[in-house]
Amino acid sequence: MTVKEKFIDFFNFSDEEWLKLSKKINKVSEDTAEKMLAQAQFLKERYNFSNQEIKKIVLGQGLILKLTKKNIIAKEKFYCSSFKLKRTDFKLLILRHPNILTYSTDKVTSLTQFITSHFGLKLDEAKKSILNNTKLLGFNTDIFEERSKYLISKFGFKQWQLKNIWKNLSSIYIYKIDTLEEKFNWLVNKFNTSEDKFKDCIRLNPQFLFYTPEFIEQKCNFIKSTLKIDTNVLNEKINSFARVFALKEETILSKIEFYKSTFNFSEDEICKLLTANPTLLHYDKKTVEHKIAFYQDKFGLSIEQLKLAFLQKAQLFDLNEESVVEKIMAILGTRFTIDDIVENIALLTSGPADSFKLRYAICANANVSKESFLHKKMYMLNESKLYARVKFLKESKYPNFACIGYSKKVWENQFHISDEELLKKYILTDDEKNAQIKEFENNLTDIESS
Repeated sequence: MTVKEKFIDFFNFSDEEWLKLSKKINKVSEDTAEKMLAQAQFLKERYNFSNQEIKKIVLGQGLILKLTKKNIIAKEKFYCSSFKLKRTDFKLLILRHPNILTYSTDKVTSLTQFITSHFGLKLDEAKKSILNNTKLLGFNTDIFEERSKYLISKFGFKQWQLKNIWKNLSSIYIYKIDTLEEKFNWLVNKFNTSEDKFKDCIRLNPQFLFYTPEFIEQKCNFIKSTLKIDTNVLNEKINSFARVFALKEETILSKIEFYKSTFNFSEDEICKLLTANPTLLHYDKKTVEHKIAFYQDKFGLSIEQLKLAFLQKAQLFDLNEESVVEKIMAILGTRFTIDDIVENIALLTSGPADSFKLRYAICANANVSKESFLHKKMYMLNESKLYARVKFLKESKYPNFACIGYSKKVWENQFHISDEELLKKYILTDDEKNAQIKEFENNLTDIESS
């Protein structure tokens, strides 16, 4: 039998497969061919590879047939010792990436040490990440440095974020920079957005850089049909939806059913809620139940009341519980009640707790009623902007303090002066802050006395 016939007989190669292998191993003599086939038989027996598996391995890396039994046993001992593997684990590594048998142990050790240092990982974390993506063992350290610099300069990733990317999405380092650039430009065009906005999206979900166009199209269609939104809405809120692309469709559907059954949401209500705050799709059942218990304990809310509050402010469950308690105490320290908070749940998302009293004081000192402060959502403005608007209105010919809560665009159209100009003209100093608080407290004392 010829060398070709021997290989075709042993591996059950087609002519095309033999041609592919022969290009990798070049011309071999009959003696060398016998040694190679003996090597293949050794691999089959030692790791219990099937005929199909050994065929796949050899076609993936033909140079394995040139290794000696001693080489292979030495590599097995190295990987099993360094990476704490069993022989069955090593078998799976060979199947996944046959090249590991051809890498020098010195290179693997050196690369592991570099990854540990470069990404700030513990040694065990570095080894685990390598096992998850053994193809990276074929790269030189300068490739990792180059791509890390690109991710930092292009997308604004911090070093700690690169650490997380490496631990969870190290495959991103396989792509050439030109490929990443091409993918990023396609995504910007796909979602009809600016580069800066989509850079934020990449930071939220780096996986976007290796989703296929087909996957993205499919996920977009699924999100739009499931939440009953159009392309413009999805494009506008793509940063909010960024992490949703990483969820399986069945996971999204099960979360929707859970919220619907827990809060008795209608189809339209749950679509509206999840469009306003897609983050809710990432909470597990245990977390949601804990949040429900927290709000029921602090406010005595029924599920129906919590549902109404939820629809009023979709970000309710995103709030840190400790900050919620601080905010409640700050709000109750003025003229507000628990009922006021329940009916205006957005109060809990309005700026820092330690500035709430000052913000309300500025408005109350201008004789703005509590009802107007709540209804016009003046609490959503920061203290400096509130102060500047109140001062401006006080000096105007016909002051109407109900205008304080106007949006930036409406305010500028109405008064022909921007908030930026107001902030330069009316500066809220520390002394003025103290004066505002003192006047407010004096007014409270007078009211309580009367």
